[in-house]
Amino acid sequence: MNKKGFTLIELVAVIFIVGMLFLIAIPPIVKNIKDNKQELYDVQLENIQLGAENWVSDNLKNLPDAGETLILTLGDLKRNGYVDEEIKNPLTEKQFSNDLIVKIIVGEGKDIDYEIGEDPETENPEEVNENAPTILLNGEAIQYVEINTSYEELGSLALDKDGNTINEVTIMYEKQTENGYETVDSIDTSTLSQYRVTYQASKDNLISKAYRTVIVRDTIAPIINVDGNTKDFTKDIDNGSEFTIPEATVTDNSNETITATVSGTVDVDNDGVYKIVYTAKDSSGNESELIMSVYITSTPTCTIEINPTEYARKATLTIKSDSYLVTKYAFGDDEFSSENTKEINKNGIYEAKVINKNGVEGSCSINVTTVDNESPTINYVPSVALNDGWSKEDFEININVSDEDSGLKEVKYCQTEEESCNPNIDIPLTDEKTISQAVSINTESTTHNICVYAKDNLDNEISNCSKDVDGYYKLDKTKPTFSFNELSNKQGKVDDIIVFTMVLEEENPDDINIIASDIEIITTNEAEASINNIVRNGNIYTITVKIGSGNG
Repeated sequence: MNKKGFTLIELVAVIFIVGMLFLIAIPPIVKNIKDNKQELYDVQLENIQLGAENWVSDNLKNLPDAGETLILTLGDLKRNGYVDEEIKNPLTEKQFSNDLIVKIIVGEGKDIDYEIGEDPETENPEEVNENAPTILLNGEAIQYVEINTSYEELGSLALDKDGNTINEVTIMYEKQTENGYETVDSIDTSTLSQYRVTYQASKDNLISKAYRTVIVRDTIAPIINVDGNTKDFTKDIDNGSEFTIPEATVTDNSNETITATVSGTVDVDNDGVYKIVYTAKDSSGNESELIMSVYITSTPTCTIEINPTEYARKATLTIKSDSYLVTKYAFGDDEFSSENTKEINKNGIYEAKVINKNGVEGSCSINVTTVDNESPTINYVPSVALNDGWSKEDFEININVSDEDSGLKEVKYCQTEEESCNPNIDIPLTDEKTISQAVSINTESTTHNICVYAKDNLDNEISNCSKDVDGYYKLDKTKPTFSFNELSNKQGKVDDIIVFTMVLEEENPDDINIIASDIEIITTNEAEASINNIVRNGNIYTITVKIGSGNG
């Protein structure tokens, strides 16, 4: 059987057709592969940015100010667990370089942008090699230095793959400029600027780098000095005095020349508190403020208020003053203190003083008439003159009760020949302040006693008996009987002194007291006679009589 194969021409034709088909199909396939790799690459960049965002969230206190940029490396994010250690670049199918730079750019209002890209000075960054050294920064990835202070190099720790320390670490300083970074010998803290510090270590021709951002900034507000005061202060000025607002001097750690602005006015003719505000701001926006409070004061005035204003057993006095700067008070001769009240329980004139911060005193007073913790007063007034409580004729005792403060509320009395009695007879209150009641003494007794109870409108009470005030009242209307030890008829001449004695013949002679008015002298020939002296010894009276003109 004859088998016939492809001719050369046929084979060439088939190969040509297949080649044409391949040329037509391969570019779209390659493009699809590249597109897929680019998409995967973008996803990996998003993962790196997410790691940077998480780092920012955990390090808010370390973020730079608005307008400043912080530089991290992918290695920094890996070492702190923010990005997977083996993250790969889909375009090269190799791990991203640890030197991959991540920029954190802080905008106004703390808005943050992220830029991710290869080290701009390295076209072919070192591939990740597990045997490459590891560099650990001492301190944070961002270091702030206050302007015009010393910069401290924090350094780093470099380790080889076995964990041994690599002593030789190269440090390079670069200053950020408008056109990028400029290599410098050191960090200059006398100007506001930003630096990138690169730490590089190598081992077995394998190189690793780490970066730190150093920002020289000014965060300290200027210091305002007014008359030696760098904090808010006060000035005390007497009303009507001359006063000029003092100037301020300003110093700042930036060594800038700063002039303070001043706002506010002072009216020395009107009491009040006037605020003068000094403000200063440096080129970094740090602002400070100092307030001088000027107190204009004149002689302070005061008043005294009483509470309650109606009658009461006690009251509270309160010193009031609308004058400026009065913070201390005193009653009478008391020492000045912050206490402006006083409890009183008596009427009278009360004086008070106030004093202001300038040491100027003012005074005031009040006449208090509404305090009533005194009981009513009771007086017993006989209607006749008594001799040691004795009377030989009926008489009256006027009970006078008064209360000049809150007034009388209730008055009662009783009459007895005992030591006391329970007042049960009401005395009508015909007057709010004073009443009087007459009580008759018309029975012979040596123990007449009157007891009175009185209460005022604040329930101040008093009870007493006349015997405790004046002693017992005594009434004796019976003439005593007596006999003469000598003849009752005696003769004498003018200016003679006649002495005779008489004896009381009474059961209780001690209850009887004879006075000159109780004895009547009868003479003849219209002669005048008067009792010159009476001396008593028990119930015997020795009476001396003097004869006047005429014959006795």
